[in-house]
Amino acid sequence: MNAVTTFQQRIARAEARLLEHFRVTRRYALRCPVTIEVADDTRLSTEPHDHVVRGKIDLSDVLAIVLDADVLDAGFWDGGAPIARAELASETDDYTLSFSEVVSHRVDATIHLTGILRGGTTLETHWLPCGADLAVVGMAHADMPREFFKETTLEARAYEKDGRLKQAFFLYMTALDRLLNDAVPPNGADPLDRQRLQDKLGEMLRRAVCQTSVASEPLATRVSTVFAELIDLRNIIAHGERCVNITDVEVHRALFILLALMMIAEKSSLDLAVLTRAYRLDPRARSARSTTSIRTATIRG
Repeated sequence: MNAVTTFQQRIARAEARLLEHFRVTRRYALRCPVTIEVADDTRLSTEPHDHVVRGKIDLSDVLAIVLDADVLDAGFWDGGAPIARAELASETDDYTLSFSEVVSHRVDATIHLTGILRGGTTLETHWLPCGADLAVVGMAHADMPREFFKETTLEARAYEKDGRLKQAFFLYMTALDRLLNDAVPPNGADPLDRQRLQDKLGEMLRRAVCQTSVASEPLATRVSTVFAELIDLRNIIAHGERCVNITDVEVHRALFILLALMMIAEKSSLDLAVLTRAYRLDPRARSARSTTSIRTATIRG
């Protein structure tokens, strides 16, 4: 395996971390209300039972997109204090609440929970408010990136997470178009022309590293080759030349180009060793604690 292939594989393993580094995604610690429903409401009585419960958390007022979410804690409180200061009780002498399934509806920024309320009654499900502490990866409305290519990359990542790979592929390619057009502004020609985009790619790389030629650079050659193949694939689909099945492979190759270009531009380098060190891609050297910032917020019901 050559050095460029190893580098590409390391980027694939570090996708989530690199997207956070470039502020395409962010991490948030959120406390928010949960709307609770009991699967079989007729079983609720003063006699305790094990109830299947479903919860819904609507984050759309705060977050534009939710990519992933984990429930750190969830429980009821007496409602006498604001949720930000409430002590959530997931276990008492009378009941235990636990959620075993967390599903993110990414584009509409909602989270759906399924779990068990063991020993609970109508007191908890009908009268006591429920809340949850979440660790969320996504993007808040207030933090949306100004660069269109980053916003489009975020949307592509959401479609990728949902398994809608063709939509994800086209959005990643749209992000690449915009990134190149931002780096080398158009001169009026067709922005979808393959040769012109290839020229823009070469010009962007040369400008990034302040060199008149990058033909001898292995990473530049790999990026250019993969990009040309992806443009051809996109044009085949767009022109309806034949039916093409987009898989994870094509999607990750498109994201590789995006991340590689951002890394090259930020560090002004095509040197694999320099980029590997700068972005801690070698797992043997990645012992330092991550410096990714986490935003904290409370969502009021």
